[in-house]
Amino acid sequence: MIKRILLGLGGGLAFLLLVLFANTLKLHSKQLEIAAVKPVIIPDSALEHLSAAIKIPTISTDDSTRFNPAPFTTFLELLERTYPLCNTLLTKTIINHYGLLYQWPGQDTSLKPILLTAHYDVVPVDTSYDGRWTEPPFSGKIDGQFIWGRGTMDDKLGVIGILEAAEGLLKNGFVPERTIYLAFGYDEEINGLQGAARIAAYLGERNIRFDYVLDEGLLIARGLVPGITKDVALVGLSEKGFLSVKLSVIKEGGHASMPQSETVIDILANAVLNLRRHRPEARISEPVERFLEFIGPEMPFFQKLVFANKGLLGRLILKAYEQSPAGNSLVRTTTAPTVFSAGSKANVLPGTASAIVNFRILPGETIEGLLDHVKKTIDDPRVTVEVSGAAVEPSPVSSTDSKGFITIEKTLRQIYPKALVAASLVTAGTDSRHYTSIADDVYRFSPQTATAEDLLRIHGRNERIAKEDFKNCIRFYRQLIVNTNP
Repeated sequence: MIKRILLGLGGGLAFLLLVLFANTLKLHSKQLEIAAVKPVIIPDSALEHLSAAIKIPTISTDDSTRFNPAPFTTFLELLERTYPLCNTLLTKTIINHYGLLYQWPGQDTSLKPILLTAHYDVVPVDTSYDGRWTEPPFSGKIDGQFIWGRGTMDDKLGVIGILEAAEGLLKNGFVPERTIYLAFGYDEEINGLQGAARIAAYLGERNIRFDYVLDEGLLIARGLVPGITKDVALVGLSEKGFLSVKLSVIKEGGHASMPQSETVIDILANAVLNLRRHRPEARISEPVERFLEFIGPEMPFFQKLVFANKGLLGRLILKAYEQSPAGNSLVRTTTAPTVFSAGSKANVLPGTASAIVNFRILPGETIEGLLDHVKKTIDDPRVTVEVSGAAVEPSPVSSTDSKGFITIEKTLRQIYPKALVAASLVTAGTDSRHYTSIADDVYRFSPQTATAEDLLRIHGRNERIAKEDFKNCIRFYRQLIVNTNP
């Protein structure tokens, strides 16, 4: 009997291994076989143009009373002087004072247009970094290797890169087959409601619908994908939603020498801890599923075996992702307490306490479902739960089979021939969400190469872009525009 059981187990194991290996062998590369194009010569004047843009402190601030319009006006004047062909041959529209929209008419009006977009506002400089920038944050200094300053990575790189590409093609007499729109927002860092949202509304009112939109988002990851030694150009298919909830507790206070069995701080801290301990379940969303399909075939054999059998070994994949903050953010709706307020004096028990908890919502989940999770998890009528600030649903998931994605993929292979291309998920927020109602597909990619150290520069200190990286950014947008023609 024991022998039969062992034989049965051995046979079952052998069959399982056969299935695992068979699925692995069926996993073929999804990388397009496209020849690289000869690099277009980009003049050094393009570097000077980005430098000039960086020197203008177009800072977004949540406090509307502190908005300084002068730098934004100066920035638009710079673009008008620097790109005369874009400003005379294309139809330009100013949206809500500082938003900018160009229409580049195509030869075939039956084709849906495309939209290339970026933003030119930047985040403030954290004063705690004073004296610790290698170059001043708005210096725009060009040295032997880099252009330095706030906006070189996020996202004046995109604005100047797109306009340099368009201006160069216009000089050569290029006429696109399909109409191309260029849109530049000015408040992306504080939600984009005055910039990109107004531009999208303007286009929607005119019944303009796009074949695809390309905004900033992911980038070319260097050394950031475990198991992969090559650079990986990551194209975002979707971005997570955003929700902040305010938790409040009101209870009689008193003297700290005679504390009650539970104070407002106890009650609130327990609610926050429960949310942290009982987070939404990890799962593989559609964008991450697409990432596995693109990157799995390029992995070493063991990882390839796991990715090829995600139906059987999905738990292993989730466990691997959960080991790091970046990986964990790709497979679950994250829970992050960000503000805690209570008390004003050391010997007084406070009568009120409040906390803000921020969630980034995975595609396939909803704000309503998440609020239900919050209330059930806290399960305490003494804790009031309310939405704090703007809430945004996860964006729709764009296709990897569309002409738009294939055009982006083809362009990447032509300009960055040594890099792999993979779809993925954007865990932060971009202006792209404002365009999802007027486009069949919305993609998120910024043509720049970044290491783990470089990622810390975005919104941090010592933001910079390598000179050749910026020239490749221009080449990417130029080739993408050329590739819109059959």
